[in-house]
Amino acid sequence: MGNLYLLENIKDHDLDNIVIDDKSTILVFDYITHNKLSKRKIAHETMDDYLDDEERERIFYFSKSIWTWHEKINESELIFHKINLLSIIDRNELHEFLMDLIPKIHVIKKKLSNKTFKNIYASFTIYQLLENNGIANIKIFGEHKEKTSLTFDNILINYNLGPISIKQKLDRKKYRTIKIFYEKIVSGLFGLTKNFNEKKKIILLEFNPEVYSDLLFEMRKNGFQPVLINFRRPAISSFRSAAILRKTRSMVVIPQMLIDEKEFTKIESYKNNILKKIDAIFMSKNQILSEFFRYDGMRFDHILTELFLNILKERIEEYIIQILVAERMEREKNITDIITLNFSGETEQIFSMINTKYPMILLQHAFSNYTKSISSLIVFDDFHLIKDCIAVYGEIVKKYLTDFKIIPENKIIVCGSPKYDSFMPINKKKENKKIILVTLRPIITHVEGIRIELYDKYEHTINRIIEISHDLQNVEIIFKLHPQQHPHNQIIRQTIEKKDPNIRILQHEPIKKILANCDLHVNIAPDNFDATSVILEAMILRRPTLNIQLQSKTFEFEFMKANAVRTISFDSDIKKQIELLLDEKESQALILNAQTYLKEYLSNHGKASQALVNSL
Repeated sequence: MGNLYLLENIKDHDLDNIVIDDKSTILVFDYITHNKLSKRKIAHETMDDYLDDEERERIFYFSKSIWTWHEKINESELIFHKINLLSIIDRNELHEFLMDLIPKIHVIKKKLSNKTFKNIYASFTIYQLLENNGIANIKIFGEHKEKTSLTFDNILINYNLGPISIKQKLDRKKYRTIKIFYEKIVSGLFGLTKNFNEKKKIILLEFNPEVYSDLLFEMRKNGFQPVLINFRRPAISSFRSAAILRKTRSMVVIPQMLIDEKEFTKIESYKNNILKKIDAIFMSKNQILSEFFRYDGMRFDHILTELFLNILKERIEEYIIQILVAERMEREKNITDIITLNFSGETEQIFSMINTKYPMILLQHAFSNYTKSISSLIVFDDFHLIKDCIAVYGEIVKKYLTDFKIIPENKIIVCGSPKYDSFMPINKKKENKKIILVTLRPIITHVEGIRIELYDKYEHTINRIIEISHDLQNVEIIFKLHPQQHPHNQIIRQTIEKKDPNIRILQHEPIKKILANCDLHVNIAPDNFDATSVILEAMILRRPTLNIQLQSKTFEFEFMKANAVRTISFDSDIKKQIELLLDEKESQALILNAQTYLKEYLSNHGKASQALVNSL
């Protein structure tokens, strides 16, 4: 009888403590540990070996069922101004966490069901799970990680005001402190907190003014004052964003300047009263939660309870302030509409719960593509949460929504994309050197959970592209990381730098400018459930796209049927396809197909902001 090692996020020095013999088994749950063991040529299994597609799908639907967990704790002490504070937690953060946790439970249960082990050595988070499920002979292996967190517990700040540039990852509390101070100073300097009482107003929730500048200018042109409410990313992150806000006479909401002073002084009291009671509240619901948070008979309520308690303790003040701001805006007389990009974020949920007076419009913000086989995934675009109406890019998306009966036709505005009004084709100067832009979407686990094999395929594909760039004459490769905060970005960066430290790696630079300067766009797609927006942006700017898929499962989206981009598998002849698409005749055929497709997908190009504002 041998030992079983259940490992994730293991440090190099911990691996020296593994006792390897013929009877022992090592099972890993993350790519980093898998990679370390592979380099040492230590035999091991991965969680991929214990999960098939049907099981992954079952886990997805189970995780989705947990979204309503807060209804089990509908205690009056956790209700603030009629809102259950637990219901505000970002749904996407929660789902991502569950799609990491539940597959592990499934794999461990399967592994332990058919074999007995002398001892089980588990990484701390896995140890916690097993210990509370009565599994015997468990020992902690490696370093302890005392606290579980969600995606946005640590936030990357990226401010760029001329000579003042700040790029740093901070915990959520420090981030809020800096954000409040920064917004007060900069808003005051640029006069961005002025309320033009005589003007009608449109609220924009969590909008980036640089991305939606055309929409802001169109609102001003039509006599509206845009009101930006940003609790996550600051509305002002650069001189350009400040200039746009000033020229459009927009108002940036600073909570401390909007909420009544007497009410603001009570926030600490509200917070403390709730914090005194939350541990007892969760304890009183222990039996209910232990039954609800259970998969294949294995409990995980202790893990989620600790997580939710930490979130509430750290974010409760933010939630209270956001509720007070939403209530204050509800009392405004000159507001005509509220525009949001989703309904699952904390800010957006709060305004959706509180707002009863003004139409709330969901503005499509991503390259949405669906087929019958994956219509259930439409929930991630929040289309099912529409109360008033949705503004979409074009007829193709409208057809998705009406065909799947998600939204009645009379609630759909076909306006185009205000985000892409300024995206116009730019002829690149003829040069001897050709530029290939490779966009790198990180591996997302919210649909299938982690697939460790994808990381290996990703590394292989990056290395192959770099090798091709070395073989081709007068060609430069530029890599562009996804701007979102994601741990896989660092792994991707390290892979590139290890293969060729001289290759340019970009991340936060404007995609429009980078695409305009390239001859060919290559995109690496780790999953095929949706297409990254950069594919749409390349089509608009008339740059040919080679889309390299890491998974064999393919869904025939409209842009694929139209042959608007070239889609291949990662194990295809990538070099041959790159050489073909660097040829002008071949690339022009693809570009023409893309323009035909865009006529259906993207209405009112260049005038979408005007179409949206006119419809309000």
